[in-house]
Amino acid sequence: MAKSLKKILLLMFFCLLMASAFSQQSPVFYERKDRLAKPDSSRFKYDYGTTTPKPDKNQTRLLPVGFTNDFEHILTAEQIARIDSLAVNFEKETGIEIAVVTIDSSVINKAGFEPFIIHLANEWGVGKKELHNGVLIGVSIGLRKIRISTGYGIVPKLPDNEVKKMIDEIMIPEFRQQNYYDGIEKGMRAIITKLR
Repeated sequence: MAKSLKKILLLMFFCLLMASAFSQQSPVFYERKDRLAKPDSSRFKYDYGTTTPKPDKNQTRLLPVGFTNDFEHILTAEQIARIDSLAVNFEKETGIEIAVVTIDSSVINKAGFEPFIIHLANEWGVGKKELHNGVLIGVSIGLRKIRISTGYGIVPKLPDNEVKKMIDEIMIPEFRQQNYYDGIEKGMRAIITKLR
């Protein structure tokens, strides 16, 4: 009996030592890349595990999957490929990056839409950092909102009044007819023409 009591005490002492050693280890944190290395075949990704600080609130983080990010699911795979092709060819020709994002009304409200598009342009790094030459076309059919965010390096060639004119005269008439792809593509082509 004394031997078994001794074994039990020795086992309890060993368990206490091990518990103490494990409790002093620092926790391990895993980092996640903000950008995807290559486009996801699903064409969208909501990351509910992380939040991005926004003006006055935390917001679901949207991860880009290419030049065209259709989170609202208004474009076909073929239409996305065509818009991507336009963006890639223009970027190769001029160095200017034009990206498109469509946002579902469950992600942001009407009042927060425009600041959110500006935030995405900065967070995603649309354009070359030192040149500030990016353009992000933001669309939400559910909210009935369009915002074209331009980098500082783009503004001299594409001022706000020109952007507003493109939205009013080119994109909105197509959107009213529910021709969302045509509106986005024609708006993008107008921007490309202006910046060439």
